[in-house]
Amino acid sequence: MFSDADLERFYREAASSQSVDAGPVLEHIRSFQTVILWGAANFGAQVGAFLAKQGIRVETYWDVRASELQEVNGLPVVPPFTGEHDPEKTLVILCITNNVIKLNLWNQLRKRGYRNAIKGDLFFMGAICPFSEKTG
Repeated sequence: MFSDADLERFYREAASSQSVDAGPVLEHIRSFQTVILWGAANFGAQVGAFLAKQGIRVETYWDVRASELQEVNGLPVVPPFTGEHDPEKTLVILCITNNVIKLNLWNQLRKRGYRNAIKGDLFFMGAICPFSEKTG
């Protein structure tokens, strides 16, 4: 079973520019009934496309600009916390790169009972970005 300690180790390795085995974190993502990406702009679209290539089904994107964006990667874009999702069976990947608001959004997740969340920027660094200490 993938633990919080495993996720923190993944984050540390990703942030250190090491090559990271993303397999365990991808299996962790697959283990959830519902996967939501919070942030549907360019970064969220890249994460969503990567997950689709890995065979991981994303339910929807949450974004405050839902009426403007409507759809990304063939998935609906809805306002945050739209829909009925069991927080225990839902994983939210935070695809917001603005550090000023990221902590506020993280706290909103916690207040609404969403304890299963992944820091999208560190997920990107460890699983998607081709650059590492070895590749330059």
